[in-house]
Amino acid sequence: MNTLVELLEASAARYPDRVALTMRAGVRATRYTYAELLRRSHAWARLLASRGVSKGDRVIAWAPNQPEWVAAMFGTFIAGGVLVPLDVRSSPEFVARVVARVEPKAAFAGRSQAEELARLEVPALVLEGVRPPLDGPFLGPPLSGADLAEVIFTSGTTGDPKGVMLTHRNIVANVESGLSVIDIGPGTRMLSLLPLSHMFEQTAGCFAPIAAGAAVCYPASRQPASLSRVMQEGKPTVIIGVPQVLSLLMAGIEREAAAHGRLGLLRMMRRISQPLPARGRRLVFHPVLSRFGGALDFVASGGAPLDPEVQLKWEAMGIAVVEGYGTTECAPIVTINPREDRRVGSVGRPLPGQQVRIADDGEVLTRGENVFIGYWQAPEATAAAFDGDWYRTGDLGYLQDGYLYLKGRKKDLIVLADGQNVYPEDIEAVLRRQPGVTDAVVLGLAVDGQVRLHAVIAEAAPGSAAEAVRRANQQLDARQQILGWSTWPEPDFPRTHTLKVRRPLVEAYLREHQPPPAPPQQEVADPLLRIIAALRRTDAPLDDATNLGADLGLDSLARVELLSAVEDELGVYVDDADVGPQTTIGELRRMVAKGERKVRIRKFPTWPRWRTVQWLRHALLSFFVFPLLRIGYSVEVRGRERFATVQQPCLIIANHNMHLDQAMLLRSMPPGFRRRVAIAAAASDIFGNRLRGFFASLLGNAFPFAKEGSGVRESLEYVAKMLGEGWNVLIFPEGKLTVIGPMQPFKSGTGLLAVETGVPVLPMRIDVLRPGFYEGKWLPHPRARVRVSIGEPIRFEPGTSYQEATRRLEEAVRNA
Repeated sequence: MNTLVELLEASAARYPDRVALTMRAGVRATRYTYAELLRRSHAWARLLASRGVSKGDRVIAWAPNQPEWVAAMFGTFIAGGVLVPLDVRSSPEFVARVVARVEPKAAFAGRSQAEELARLEVPALVLEGVRPPLDGPFLGPPLSGADLAEVIFTSGTTGDPKGVMLTHRNIVANVESGLSVIDIGPGTRMLSLLPLSHMFEQTAGCFAPIAAGAAVCYPASRQPASLSRVMQEGKPTVIIGVPQVLSLLMAGIEREAAAHGRLGLLRMMRRISQPLPARGRRLVFHPVLSRFGGALDFVASGGAPLDPEVQLKWEAMGIAVVEGYGTTECAPIVTINPREDRRVGSVGRPLPGQQVRIADDGEVLTRGENVFIGYWQAPEATAAAFDGDWYRTGDLGYLQDGYLYLKGRKKDLIVLADGQNVYPEDIEAVLRRQPGVTDAVVLGLAVDGQVRLHAVIAEAAPGSAAEAVRRANQQLDARQQILGWSTWPEPDFPRTHTLKVRRPLVEAYLREHQPPPAPPQQEVADPLLRIIAALRRTDAPLDDATNLGADLGLDSLARVELLSAVEDELGVYVDDADVGPQTTIGELRRMVAKGERKVRIRKFPTWPRWRTVQWLRHALLSFFVFPLLRIGYSVEVRGRERFATVQQPCLIIANHNMHLDQAMLLRSMPPGFRRRVAIAAAASDIFGNRLRGFFASLLGNAFPFAKEGSGVRESLEYVAKMLGEGWNVLIFPEGKLTVIGPMQPFKSGTGLLAVETGVPVLPMRIDVLRPGFYEGKWLPHPRARVRVSIGEPIRFEPGTSYQEATRRLEEAVRNA
């Protein structure tokens, strides 16, 4: 196997019906089998070719992770194109430089990224809005392993990004050697937490699982509360991430334990588990592991050094931590810690087919089929990167018993905790342009075990550093944000005879005289400020003008942790996409005030769908509930034949004008259809009372549905989950009961469900022709009369506005 196209074709032939990729974004669920992924990839190849893409043409990929990203990527390869992936956090200036360098023929992007590409006159296909027709295989140009597959740009120095050129064989060789060491296969369920623009994510979290027939899940959010829901549903066996992701997840566990007064218990569990084998550790930590779905086997970490303390915390729970090392230039994995003989503190042994040696000056050198062929249009940089046929990694380390241990960087490149590479020269150049700054040095300092950017500034005017950092951060990329700063005590920095700043002396002075200040331990009454105080990295004042980035030292994943704590402790959901490094405490406070209040739903019951309960429900309805209804109500059903023609699963919508309308609707359905129905019942009214909730679940297969707050989002997601499992879901779009009253306007969430799930919608209407006792009549007719009408099923095209869909559904129920 020599090309990535052959890799996909082989897996599609071997595992056609196995699930390859999944994602749930709100109520929209995406699920591609291997055969479907191949078909969609060919459809993208045809679409890209129609836009002029031919062999060797560059295609920009700039979008959040999603299954369609993978299909478009393979479509690029099938069409003969060269992928140029960009991090979604890339600044417009950086993207403009890359576009100028590669002159792309086309692009696929997210909505906001497509708008920016349009300003650069790059034609972009929006992943969320494009579904190429599946017209069969596309015959692309012949490919070989030597053909260029990708150009991955790093930040470069002084504004000049470097494009790493990887061939198909470079990447395939890395996948093959990695799979010979790491045991994954068709039973593996992998949770992907890194951007697909990151080469570690592509190789370890996409190409390798696809080659092995595994399933990959892409979460829509990295907030721990959201990840927990995704993991409980998908039950992943493997998580791929960088050290900061593992720290974030562990912090979520510890924060929850502290909130319930169980932090001491968690520490005791760690001590108890130490002498136990992995299975015993998992048994001790079963309550904790259940939040990860209960099936997690190991986590793979790469992209940055892993804090041994974090690794030991995961290992204490019986979860193996497999740490590796690599660089983008090596496609990217060089070494992996073998699971059976992993050593804490080491990044493992070289993969089969790769060689590692240590140069006389301590630099790590490597060679193998996976090593890149050079930098894009940069022959001098390419020559400087090699010593003969050995690639110079720029890292310092040593080998012991075949295991590689890293000691630091030979280059000035800073590797952040989230795996992002940053060149300090770029940031220093921006700082030097600020008023009052003579010179600046940017260092990567370890704070709480994680590397963060810290600027040391030689001031031309006393007191100018703070404003200089603020202005610089407004001009820098998200990954380049300065999270701490100090002033240099002398007019200039120590320098070599060639006038280069002696960075080790600056760092040594800083560690000795001006360590990063620890946040003061003080009692804070304001609950939002209390959360921020617990997570901040500096002693900046907690006032409304203070920003989360430079002032408080919170990087991207620390901000995710902050918002997760806000949701857990304040019961308010704030989207992490709305919060950046420049967001101030005052702006966050306003977001919290306007945010969605979380309605606590104890639990979505699963027992009503047990087979024995289904049989009991059928018996109770048939021999008890329905006979009683026949005594008090005469029911006329119109359009019953539509149950036989509607495609299942479907969404059933009805007006809500009777206390017993759920039973009436169920009675009007054929038994076979009725057995596959679940009812969305009011979380506060029905499930607010345990007894009512129990009988609703027993007799109607009901589950709680919140009418307001962020609980609505959770409820809508659960409706989509039920539809995905093949259940027909009955909802009442009015959101409230109006006994024999006029039908109320439908909630917009109805249209959202109908459009995003793509299932047919069956409209039903109940008319009370003659009221009974339950309809408020003190002297009711001996037998009330009800008519149930079933309308024509409706299906909506993708892209239909939710408001238009809601309007049409309301009209369909009125006219049923």
